Amino acid sequence: MFKSKASLYTTRNEARWERNENRRVKITNIQYIKASQYRFFLV
Repeated sequence: MFKSKASLYTTRNEARWERNENRRVKITNIQYIKASQYRFFLV
């Protein structure tokens, strides 16, 4: 899925999209970690 979507872009836009995707994934991971810690405190 990632390859096919990235191939639609030029190399410059592809790099930018990749950075945005990595940032989004990183934020999602942080939110998941915070949620799991919060859930741990509730238990």
